[in-house]
Amino acid sequence: LGLAAVSAEPGGAGPGPAGAGPAGAGPAGAGPAGSGKYACTMPASQWLCPTAPAIQGGTLVMLAQLAAERAVADLLGRRAAITQVTASFVRMVFPRDALLTARATASRHSRNLAPAAVELTDETGRALVEVSATCYDTAP
Repeated sequence: LGLAAVSAEPGGAGPGPAGAGPAGAGPAGAGPAGSGKYACTMPASQWLCPTAPAIQGGTLVMLAQLAAERAVADLLGRRAAITQVTASFVRMVFPRDALLTARATASRHSRNLAPAAVELTDETGRALVEVSATCYDTAP
């Protein structure tokens, strides 16, 4: 998704304008600070699948991971790292002129781990991918 998109802080923009990553990923919104909610979007572009008819699962999971990391970081108030991801692919995603949206909600957390649920939807709100992620609190 690009270093600029991945290095952005929760609730803020990274270097360059929002959505400046090569895949066009960028923040779409978040809940109140500390709420553990985050949403980001990415265009369903042909650029994401130059040799395949559909956007590959790994690309979709990367968008979901970005949302999960940001939601957990918002909940904890500091950076977090993904340690485990489980994805259920509900529908194939074909490139077209539309935005994909990943909405993540981080839930309770233990001392070092925090789970997050992510739903990746198309522009009509149809679920495409359901992701469960576990994040590790990277603070010493």
